[in-house]
Amino acid sequence: CVTQTANSQNAKLCITNTSGVKGVYSRNKRRNNGNIFTSWVAVWYEDGRLKHKSFAETKYVNARELAIEYRNTAIEKLNENGAQYTLRHTQS
Repeated sequence: CVTQTANSQNAKLCITNTSGVKGVYSRNKRRNNGNIFTSWVAVWYEDGRLKHKSFAETKYVNARELAIEYRNTAIEKLNENGAQYTLRHTQS
């Protein structure tokens, strides 16, 4: 029997996804001076809690790629410890 959580994690990539990778999205924030900056955020669940790591485009030229790599590494470590993330968790 598959849990609802596992089933939703294995769903297809959402049509509004901008990164092309599950668990990675872009976030725009407006600073107090009115300037907008973009960060790429990697998200995953660990021990039932949502975890995230962001990479600002102002700091990292390859922020999107870093977010994707970070999430994939986090998923690999979780799977080594018995998590049940599948390939569909990281692909489109």
